Amino acid sequence: MQSINSAGLKHYMRHICSVTKKSIKEEEPRKKAVEEVNSYFGNDEIKDQLAELKRKVSTILDNEFDAMDYKKREEESSIKLREQLDENKQSLAELRLTVEEIKKEVETILDLKYTREKRIKVLENKIESHHKKTKPLSKKLNELEQKYKKLKSNKQASGELLNKLKEKIDSLKLKTISLSP
Repeated sequence: MQSINSAGLKHYMRHICSVTKKSIKEEEPRKKAVEEVNSYFGNDEIKDQLAELKRKVSTILDNEFDAMDYKKREEESSIKLREQLDENKQSLAELRLTVEEIKKEVETILDLKYTREKRIKVLENKIESHHKKTKPLSKKLNELEQKYKKLKSNKQASGELLNKLKEKIDSLKLKTISLSP
């Protein structure tokens, strides 16, 4: 068997005693603090204040959760509104493009209308000038044709005069036709 070392045992025992003494010294202030806190909790006024504090904290937390929920709903509606705004912006851009296209088409149509009106005026002026040129010829042609018919029906005029008149009528007809546009 082994023998017990008395010096080691002595040292071990001193160590245990010093640790225990140290532990007891540390435990005393702790016990005093616990007793002091317990004395506060034993007071009804403090218990009421603690209950009131718990109730207020609970109310604040509930309000905070409600605010977070409201914020979440607000964010969802804000996202929906942003999406609608984006859709509206896109529709507006498409409408602007359509309006620009329509505007270009209207401008083209107006240009065509203007050029047609201009051409019509030019043609009207030509017709009017032609009418002015041919009117005296037509009048003279009608007079000569009536004269020719009279002379032919009376049989008083010579054949030579009738031939000259007929040639004059034919030349006026050719002149009238050549002046036509």
